[in-house]
Amino acid sequence: MKIPAAFKKWAKSLHFSLYITGGCVRDYIQNNRSYDIDAVGAVPSKQIADFLPLDAKFEIVNPKLDTSVIIMDGVKIEYAPFRTEQYKAGEHTPYLSNFIDDPKIDSLRRDFTCNALYYDIKQDKILDFHNGIQDINNKILRAISSPDQVFCHDGLRILRMVRFAAELGYQIDPSTYQSALKHKNNLKDISKERIRQEFDKILIADAKCGIQDAQVRGLRLIAEMALWEYIIPEMRHCVGFEQKTKHHKYDVYEHLLETVRLAPPNIRLEALLHDIGKPFSQIKYGSMSRHSDIGVEIIKKRLGQKGLKYPNHIVDKTVRMIEAHMFDLKQQASPFKMRKFVVKNYDILDDFIQLVRADTLAHGTDKPDRSLRFLEAKKELERLNLPKSIKELNINGNDIKNAYPDLPPKYIGEILDKLLDACLKETIKNQKDQLLRYNKSIINKLIREM
Repeated sequence: MKIPAAFKKWAKSLHFSLYITGGCVRDYIQNNRSYDIDAVGAVPSKQIADFLPLDAKFEIVNPKLDTSVIIMDGVKIEYAPFRTEQYKAGEHTPYLSNFIDDPKIDSLRRDFTCNALYYDIKQDKILDFHNGIQDINNKILRAISSPDQVFCHDGLRILRMVRFAAELGYQIDPSTYQSALKHKNNLKDISKERIRQEFDKILIADAKCGIQDAQVRGLRLIAEMALWEYIIPEMRHCVGFEQKTKHHKYDVYEHLLETVRLAPPNIRLEALLHDIGKPFSQIKYGSMSRHSDIGVEIIKKRLGQKGLKYPNHIVDKTVRMIEAHMFDLKQQASPFKMRKFVVKNYDILDDFIQLVRADTLAHGTDKPDRSLRFLEAKKELERLNLPKSIKELNINGNDIKNAYPDLPPKYIGEILDKLLDACLKETIKNQKDQLLRYNKSIINKLIREM
């Protein structure tokens, strides 16, 4: 079992046993890389702290559940004492915990058999109370004991089931699946932050164990189980919504899944959402031409603070990508307009190009890859050393103020925009003397219009 050497040596020196449990043991059996280490034992966290070496760090995380974090040789280990849990109806946090000394009883509070293995560090052996090793070898995701007991209190376990099935390439045990369907409405009681965390992991499920298209399988399971209602409700309307055009091989949802399949992990949220407005545009306006505008409003609502509570910078970036993804659809934008677009979106351009490429290929037709035009426009901008923002102009607001002290300040931003446009059109070079001369003609025109 691969655990930090210092922690293992320390655990073996104790007069009581510590165990590693959860995904770390499962990943060891599957020969997969593990990212989290969960330790358990029959002693309270405070007693663990009393035995730690001086150079280790320790912190109580949840006093009620007595969970803590140990950091040893720079590695974080989460510790919890053995316990049983009792829940009130509809709640996913236990209102009562009883601390015990039996790992088998402790295992009953876990979710799936593959996650309920206990590695005894002192004895160097794995305890398997629920045939978890057999299920791992057979790639079966099965609930511990009664599936209803697993899902009735914590609806988030339903999304965890979807994620594990996708990440690990497991088939879901039929009784476990049916119980999850039965209790899916418990997801309404789960905080949006916790739902978002699981959803984000599903979007990159292929990265966990290298299973190809695992993220697509996860998204298919969400639709199959009608779970979008609890994540992004508008996505339900995309499932099976036909696109009656020669440019699309798939319906809206299948196109979105194909885009996610082709997109790199860092833009899969945008890939999934870029056409979410299509059904609503078609129903309201008789065409899909306004789907970007509608999609932006959906994204603001569902990703923002009243929805999944993504950080503002992620919401803003997603909005910008979806607003822009239809630009140059017919590939007829002028070189200046392409340069102007590149400058406006330079900070997100690399991700945008990847989105456009995935979107184009996901049509399933022989449609030309229009992302190449954005890539070429970017390369040309850099090759010609043209300014990529107002900040890169060799003139600033103070220069304009000094040259024209009577100019109302409100015009300075407009003047700088026009100077940037002139550089992008190659009317002038980004040199201070040329900028000042051209600036004079702009100001004279403004004065005539005032």
